[in-house]
Amino acid sequence: MKIKIVFSDIDGTILNKRHQPSPKTVETIQRLCQQGRPFVLVSARMPRGIYTVQRQLGITQPIVAYSGGLILDEKGEPLLSLGFCPSKALLIKSYVDTQGACCSVYTGDQWLVDDQSDPWIRQEMHITQVTPEEGRMDDLLKGVQVVHKLLLMDEAPRIEALEQDLKRRFEGLRIYRSKATYLEVMDESASKSGAVKELCRIKGIPVEQSVSFGDHFNDMDMLAATGMGFAMANAPKQVREAASHVAKSNEEDGVARAICALMGWQDTRG
Repeated sequence: MKIKIVFSDIDGTILNKRHQPSPKTVETIQRLCQQGRPFVLVSARMPRGIYTVQRQLGITQPIVAYSGGLILDEKGEPLLSLGFCPSKALLIKSYVDTQGACCSVYTGDQWLVDDQSDPWIRQEMHITQVTPEEGRMDDLLKGVQVVHKLLLMDEAPRIEALEQDLKRRFEGLRIYRSKATYLEVMDESASKSGAVKELCRIKGIPVEQSVSFGDHFNDMDMLAATGMGFAMANAPKQVREAASHVAKSNEEDGVARAICALMGWQDTRG
């Protein structure tokens, strides 16, 4: 198979447990891009959180934010934007607040929160190296045209219950867990697979010549959409079983090692 473009999730995929890409991963991705093969980060993160990782990798490529809700080109210009209205976001958040979960709102490259001191918010700030805007949510959303994502954070059993609850209460949404303690809420039209197909179309690359990597449930549609889809060894069993291929874990340079094998490069990993 001739690889022309690679799509990859970030957390649990190209980043290790210290939230860093290994030197081997950086070297391999840079080599791929230098050969004219784009390496596109596809994440539930906001753009700023993705650009942090791009800088670590030393690359400039298009990005897919909000799990397909927003595609930006190499210059940061929007290619696709999918979301829902602020009034719907406030309605959902009001209900989530009654359930005691932490809920924040994302629009464009803005992260909006009620309380920066919330432990869940502090944790996400540490992971993404992004500082949110704080205030009353209805004030923060004045003038906003589209909301790309709500992020709910709580202990795993409560998140699992909230997922089912919100699916029963609200229509027109894509709701899924990006990890055990995180629940993502987006417009139903947004998906990683849709973004992958759209970028391939824009670049004139057959989707059959694309490869993707991911480690969680929100990656499954992307893994199925590309010519080859690699679930990470650290992915849940259901994700691994659904993927066409399984790569080594994120702690073992799984993405880099798979790319080296596909490209016929010697794996110099020590």
